[in-house]
Amino acid sequence: MAKNETNAQRRERARQTAAKLREEEIKRTKRNRIIAVVAGVVVVALLAGVIWFIVSGGSNKSAGKAADPSSSGVQSSSEITTEIPNGVNKYGGISVGKDLTAGTANEGAPRVSIYFDYLCSHCNHLEAEYAEQLATMAKNGEITLEYYPTSIYPNVPFSADGQRAEMWMANHAPDKYIDFHNRVMAEHTIPLFENPSSGGIVPPEVDKLYEVASEVGLSSAQVAQMKEDLGGGAYKELVEQLMNQFRANGFTGTPTVLINGEVLKTDWSNGGLTKAIEAAK
Repeated sequence: MAKNETNAQRRERARQTAAKLREEEIKRTKRNRIIAVVAGVVVVALLAGVIWFIVSGGSNKSAGKAADPSSSGVQSSSEITTEIPNGVNKYGGISVGKDLTAGTANEGAPRVSIYFDYLCSHCNHLEAEYAEQLATMAKNGEITLEYYPTSIYPNVPFSADGQRAEMWMANHAPDKYIDFHNRVMAEHTIPLFENPSSGGIVPPEVDKLYEVASEVGLSSAQVAQMKEDLGGGAYKELVEQLMNQFRANGFTGTPTVLINGEVLKTDWSNGGLTKAIEAAK
């Protein structure tokens, strides 16, 4: 500092220093705010990606149009130790024969087995293409059709409760099971994946399951009982064991399609499944 600096000069220097400090503080505040905003955007994007991953059925757990190449297993000995409801086989499958009643079969006909999750995108594509045809083939005695409800997304209520609802229908309303299954997908899940919104897939409310149960002919008392049973945790232990069974079979994703117990390795879309069934006759 100059020895002959006047008071006025000292005040001016102090003013300039203070101004510079204020300017630097403003810049630092802006910089921190930008960093915070960018970090927030990244977090939101990551969360959005996780949500989309879960509900869109687009993960590797939702196998492509052909079965996941690693799903080369076959049905192994049953891992299920809890009580199995009527209409459900020891592997967790629900079969229908000529009368389309759960628990029946067409003896001697090819057995077409489909492991599915209501919220699996490719499962819905498969159902959109084949649901009506497969039911007709079962009714005509050409195949035994088996559905294996599988909750790939157990933390999403519509997936988890939908699996248990399928069990309930097979047990308590076997003659209405296939209509229930097809309507849930046709009315509430297939449209989600045919016309996905830009914001991602929003799973249906669980109450839609009960609405469909009423549509297919359950009485209000039966629907109330269904709500009470599923709300009380019916089949929860069973579905946990079914996932263990799924893994024990060597399966890794949905849809997994089997014909006479062997995983279909070819593309099932665009008539591929029909051709595979015909070849098995």
